[in-house]
Amino acid sequence: MSPLADIEFETVGGVVVARLDQFGVLAQTYAVPGENTLWAGLDLAANGTFWAANYYSSNIHKFNLEDGAHLTSFNTGTPPNTAVAVRVMP
Repeated sequence: MSPLADIEFETVGGVVVARLDQFGVLAQTYAVPGENTLWAGLDLAANGTFWAANYYSSNIHKFNLEDGAHLTSFNTGTPPNTAVAVRVMP
């Protein structure tokens, strides 16, 4: 079992990704300042990060799981409103 298997994420109106603790209490939020977002999917990486797809911009963003820092991003090269998921491959 992955050590990240018990982490629960929610998208709040698609605008922000939120991580909840084991009691359902808000532990961390993740956002990209200045970018309109409709989070369409995310996937955890084994290194304490996760990637999330922004449907509006078709950008893919990488975040630090623990502190919420936005680490990097790239555009899929597809038109806006086309990125619906992201998958991290080992």
